[in-house]
Amino acid sequence: MKFLNKSLLIYSRIFPYINKRRKWQIFLSIFISLIVSILESLGISSLFPFIASIMDPSKIYNIEIIRNILDQFNISKENLTVFFGSVFIFLVLLSSFLKIILLKINTKICYSLIAEICIVMFKKIVKQPYQLHLTRNTSDVVATLALRSKSIGETTFFLISI
Repeated sequence: MKFLNKSLLIYSRIFPYINKRRKWQIFLSIFISLIVSILESLGISSLFPFIASIMDPSKIYNIEIIRNILDQFNISKENLTVFFGSVFIFLVLLSSFLKIILLKINTKICYSLIAEICIVMFKKIVKQPYQLHLTRNTSDVVATLALRSKSIGETTFFLISI
């Protein structure tokens, strides 16, 4: 919890420096993440009717809501296992596919954000007075720039991957 609070504090400081397009990408990523979560929940929920249809299809078929749905699709009592198995496999594959896409999107967002933040920080460093540059070690400045931008990217990836 402490890490999350620290991450949110860091993120609230850098959010004004993120361009509008990247902000929309972050919100899109969060939205897709919500859809993936719902699909995973539905996939897990569809496992129970699948197992029940294997054990005793008549009990599942006697539930009025399920019977109405099955009658709409013209699915007989004998094909319950195939139907629920197909639904389960479809939901698992769809959520897995979306998870892969989401991982790719999140990675792209984070690396792009790291580049943007590096550019902003570098411009601020370059605009500092010349006397300040004479007193600083260049390798320390570059190392700090790399470390902070990496930290921002990791924080972003953590926050949008929750």
